[in-house]
Amino acid sequence: MVRVASPNDIVLFGDFEVDLRSRELRRQGATVRLPDQSFQVLTMLLERRGELVTRREIRNRLWPADTFVDYDHGLNNAVNRLRESLGDTAETPRFIQTLPRRGYRFIGTIGETTRRPGAVIPAAGNDSQQGAKPVERRVRIAIASAAILILLGISGVRLLRRSEISTTRIHSLAVLPLENLSGDSSQDYFADGMTDALVTDLANISSLQVTSRTSAAHYKGSRLSLPEIARELKVDAVVQGSVVLSAKRVRVDVQLVQARLDRYLWAKAYDRDMTEVLEVQRDLAQNIVREIHAKLTSSEENRLASLPTVNPEAYDAYVKGRYNWNRRSLDGYNKGLEFFQQAVHADPRYAPAYVGIANCYNYLALGMGTIRPRDAARLAKAAAAKAIELDDNLADAHAALAFTLHQYDWNWAEAEQESRRARELNPGSGIHQQREQFHDLDYPLSPLSVRALAGAYVRAKQPEKAIDYYKKAIETAPDSFRMRMDLGGDYIASGRYQEAADQFQRVLALYGPNVYPLARLGYSYAVLGRKAEAERIVGQLKNERREGYVSYAIAEISEALGHKEEALKWLEKAYVERAWQMTSLRDNFPSLHADPRFQDLVNRMHFPPNSQR
Repeated sequence: MVRVASPNDIVLFGDFEVDLRSRELRRQGATVRLPDQSFQVLTMLLERRGELVTRREIRNRLWPADTFVDYDHGLNNAVNRLRESLGDTAETPRFIQTLPRRGYRFIGTIGETTRRPGAVIPAAGNDSQQGAKPVERRVRIAIASAAILILLGISGVRLLRRSEISTTRIHSLAVLPLENLSGDSSQDYFADGMTDALVTDLANISSLQVTSRTSAAHYKGSRLSLPEIARELKVDAVVQGSVVLSAKRVRVDVQLVQARLDRYLWAKAYDRDMTEVLEVQRDLAQNIVREIHAKLTSSEENRLASLPTVNPEAYDAYVKGRYNWNRRSLDGYNKGLEFFQQAVHADPRYAPAYVGIANCYNYLALGMGTIRPRDAARLAKAAAAKAIELDDNLADAHAALAFTLHQYDWNWAEAEQESRRARELNPGSGIHQQREQFHDLDYPLSPLSVRALAGAYVRAKQPEKAIDYYKKAIETAPDSFRMRMDLGGDYIASGRYQEAADQFQRVLALYGPNVYPLARLGYSYAVLGRKAEAERIVGQLKNERREGYVSYAIAEISEALGHKEEALKWLEKAYVERAWQMTSLRDNFPSLHADPRFQDLVNRMHFPPNSQR
């Protein structure tokens, strides 16, 4: 049998080939993603195929003595990923056999081994029984020498890794969505909640740049390697892991990976009672911050060390609320609101649940539901204020209050004050951070990130750039109602009214009757001079009960049709109904600007003198 004699070899087995020099696994010519540790395990098994490779031997090779890691979990994870890449199973192994509590053995059949020019090829197979032992000794010496070279190389890389960590601080990282490994998709909400909590805790560190949750969520289930994901997100490190929820216990496995080298820096497994879930979240954030040597202010240290208490029933309801709210749909906001209210009922002093209530009402106030915008805004404001009363250091509470004050109260000064407070408390997260971090990207990351970026370009009077972002994003999320609507809006901002009309017609065809694309289509028709079609849509809108939004939409269409009196009447109605679109009043309705009644309406909005027109 041919033996693996040199690290220059390409080893063949099944329909796989392993290039030990470039450290690549390929299947029928296509590269198979394999983490560095899993590749090292495969290399050890190939070097000693047919022989037992103990767990202790693998552990000593994969982790130097000064690495803090849950060895058993890390090893199991490395072997499981290797099996997954090979399409192998522990129950019916084709390549990797498990010897319980002892180690592993490679049992696959090795095909022809290809060597590059200059590789040493030992004798094999034709020696007499008497002469085989010297040859076998030479082969074993060659194998041992190759193994020593590989081990020395790995040790050198480890020394380099520790040196790099001590001299090059990790300034940025991404938390990939934690996997739900419970086998029950109804538990997805809990894994997402743990991901949210970890992102929030790390984003509170001002010296650390943390990719937004929505951008990282784009890579859920991705087949890209961690270095490839890190390059796209432009981060130094990646956090990945899994969650298993069963009965009243939770198991959380998390690893911190240095992106450029695809090296595990730290790993930890927690198996705790559900009552200790907040303690697990705090420990995770503390350990990651410690491992990457992040600089903390005194207030950040205190915040990271604090351990809030919460009724487990309230926490479970809160996480379910967050899961539904993150769906960004009418149904999601309504279901999220129900769960947040359950959380408050179970624990009236749990501040994050009040923030959830405020966020749901803020979005329902946009005119998405049956509740009147002014009523939803009033409830949102009360919930945000209660959250701040319970915890003034909760950034999300200040952000929710700022949203209400700006969109519905039109209290510009207090809105800016609350927004500033939110940024001070949590400088590394939110839309503000996304715009700064991703302003130079030329590809979409996630629907919400794209919306944030495109919105920034629209406000900067660069709608064509926003259109490019939306087109690329829709390619990856073709069923996104919101992005298609935004694309149509950007066509309008660019003066491309026919393309806007085509886009809104497409939305109506895809999703059926809906007041939002219908109103935008009516405006596009009006600007294009298709009066009869625009007026027909105005008639339909007058039968709708979307208070606020409908009044403003009819005013826009009427102004575009040249019906000034009608436009002013509906604008007054939109003002009374607290339509959020009134915040952009001065930028629209050009034919009305000279009318004293329009100027009186603008004055009643009390726009700050230095606000963007």
